[in-house]
Order: sequence, then structure tokens, then C-alpha cells
Amino acid sequence: MQPATIKPDPPKEFDRRRHRTRQLGTILPPLDVLWSYRRRQATDTNVVKAARAAIVLLGADSWDAARIAFRYLRWARFPLLLLRSLTAEGIATRRRYGRSLRGQIADIVRIATANGLTPSDYYHGALARYDGALDIFNYLPFELIRAVSRYTSRDRSLFWSEASSSKLFFESVCRASEVRVVRTIAVAREERVLTPNGIQFDDPLPDHDLIMKPNTGERGQGVQMFHSEGRGRFLDAHGDALSADALLAHACSRAEKYDTPILLQYRVQNHPDLRPLSGPALATIRIVTIYNEQNVPEIVDAYYRTSVFHNAAADNFHAGGILFPIDIQSGEMRPGISAGTFGVEPIIHHPLTGARVAGVVHPGWPEMANLATRLHRLFPNILMPGWDIGFDDKGAIAVERNDTSSITIEEQALYGGLAKSRTLALLAYHAGCWLERNVPEKSRWSFIKNQ
Repeated sequence: MQPATIKPDPPKEFDRRRHRTRQLGTILPPLDVLWSYRRRQATDTNVVKAARAAIVLLGADSWDAARIAFRYLRWARFPLLLLRSLTAEGIATRRRYGRSLRGQIADIVRIATANGLTPSDYYHGALARYDGALDIFNYLPFELIRAVSRYTSRDRSLFWSEASSSKLFFESVCRASEVRVVRTIAVAREERVLTPNGIQFDDPLPDHDLIMKPNTGERGQGVQMFHSEGRGRFLDAHGDALSADALLAHACSRAEKYDTPILLQYRVQNHPDLRPLSGPALATIRIVTIYNEQNVPEIVDAYYRTSVFHNAAADNFHAGGILFPIDIQSGEMRPGISAGTFGVEPIIHHPLTGARVAGVVHPGWPEMANLATRLHRLFPNILMPGWDIGFDDKGAIAVERNDTSSITIEEQALYGGLAKSRTLALLAYHAGCWLERNVPEKSRWSFIKNQ
């Protein structure tokens, strides 16, 4: 069978001013953008911050300045955010870690002004356990990592095209390179259903469990699973039966709702050795790679992700799943967390099956790790992607590509913050190279040249 020839929508011209402003974060714009770095020590954190500041301010005109100034008005919300989080979490945090309410307030103000972290970040990462020590500054917001990884990538324009986040495009590249990847059967648009090749879909749907997902999107949003009963009948998560025609019509309606094509894909089953360690959805490993100093893709983070609901269609952490860090040398899974629960109690066993997960070596790790670095070579212009890779009875299988892997505060808390990690060291290396190429001499961001 010939690989699908995907024809993604034409690239959209992106608004550079709008995207520059977005690098300031969504809640508390960071104050470090306003700093001068000429007299600061060139630590990994400062190099990355200087690159983000240059990305935001370099070449900004008066209209950009107005947008940026308006974004900083969001700091007026900080007292309310602080009060809400302190009311909801302060007493329980004091009991758990012994950090006084006054100390918690001091911590929150310090990390907000230094790194742009929110009060909820403080509690989600259980930063009160440091009792005010400097370790709280090792935690960095995702917006900082996203800005630098995107703007210092080799082909920045890729991020602003339709192909950037297209699951169809990712599948097409994989199939053309003979990489095992989850296969799309049909693509539903608002008024019609096409094959991946772009022609009218007239074949009957296979009697096989199916996954329905938006072509673009993240965090497992809009993903649905349908169980095949045979003879063109499918059951949804609520047990309601749909005919094949009704299922395709449903896909078209969701294409209109999400304003993106909806993919119908074969559902991949977990490897038999993984089924005691996972829920019904395909349990993937998110593997984060980045090009190192030798220009070779290097794995810096890996997390085993599993669903915990009987009717779950996706394993996504933000959809209620569990995340188990993986030792990238051995493939051993460590104690896990669910969203917002770090510091409460590590998860050792799978809630659905009762099987122990922590301490188990993932059976597909070596093959999946090799696939991740191979995938990065297929997409060399992306600096720090996250690869979602499954493992079935035939081996490792590519599922999706995330152009900038989300590194949440909970994930950072698993290894004591991002600031001293290999991830940030490599990101700082690329940020420093970008500053050398793009920042004017003796500018406020040029401390690297002067040391």
C-alpha cells in the first residue's frame, strides 16, 4: 500500500506582533523581560530568559510597546489570585509542610516577580516543602520554554503553518519514511468525508474499534473512542449505538465545532504486558528530545502516561490521566502523579487494575527510545519536540508530535525543578547561539559576549 499523500491546508500568515506578545504568558507577564542582562551571571536560566526578552522586545515598535504594556496590566490581578489560592490551599499546605501562611505569601511573591509563576503553580508544585530555600527558583514557567524553543528552532516559520500541528502531516511523513504510525482511515470536514489522499471516502468503515480526534489540538481535547459491534455498528463511551453513516455524520459535526478536520483512526491496543499497567486507552510514552552540542537528537525526558477511567479515549495527563516518570537509561517507571496532586502521595499502583507500576521496566523502552530519535531526524527543524509513542503487540508505534513539549510545574517537581536539568542546559546552549547570531553588540541582552 502506498503511503498517504497528505495535502495540508496552505500556511497561514502569522501575526508576529500577536505571537511576540503571547510569549509574555497568559496570566502573569514576567518581569525579567524588562531587565538588563549585561551585568548578570550567564547561568542557564539567565541565558534562556535573556533570549526570551530579546524575542519579545527586539525590533518592537511603538504599537508593540503598547501591546506589551497592556499585557503587564494583568499584574493588577495578582492580589486576587494570591488570595484565592491561599484560601483554598494555605491551611492544608501549612499542615503538610509546616510552612506558615506568611511564609507561603512570601514564597509566592518571590517566584512571581522572579520567574512569572502563579500562586497556583506554587501549590501544584508543592513548593512549600522547600521552606523558602532558593530551590523554589529552579521552577520555570512553560511559556518561557515555549518561547525560546519555538523562536530559536532552525525553521521558525514551520510553527506558524497549518502543517506545524497537523496530525495528518505527521502521519504522512512517517508513512513516507516507513515508520510505524497510527493509521487514519477517513478525514471528516464540515460537509464531506475524504480519504487521507483527499478523495471522496466511499468505502465502508471497517469492523474495528476506532478513535476520533481533531487534526489539530492538544491535551487530548475532542478525542473519542468507538467500539465496533460488527456489521457497521459502533458503541460510544456511553453505550449508545451508531451506524457507520451516523458516525461519519457525527465526525462532520465535530469538524464544524472544532474548526479543524476530524480524523477517524484505527484504535491501537496496548501490548499484553502493558495491559495490567494501563487503562483502556492506548498508554503512550511522551519522549522529549532536543539536539545536543554535537547536533544529535538526545532524549532529555520521558513519561509513561495512562488513563484511569473505564471509558477513557486518551491517556492525556490533563484529561485526568496519570504520569509516571521514566529513567531514560533503564526504562524503569518511577512513582507517578496526577494533575495537581504532587506532594500529596506518590502513585505506585494503577488505580484500575491494582498492578504495581512504579519500579517496573517498560517492556518497549529501548525500541521506543530509538523511534523517538529517529522521528526527530525526520523533523530536524523542530528544536525540542515531544513524541507520543505507543507500544502494541507489533512493537513501537508513533502516535503524535508535539512541537513544544509541555513541561508542567508538577513534572518539574519530580526532579527538583527545571533550572538544573539537562533539558535547560541544552535549551540554554541553543538560546546562547541564537543570541550570538541575532542580538546587537552591547545590547541589554548581550551579557554572554562580555563574559
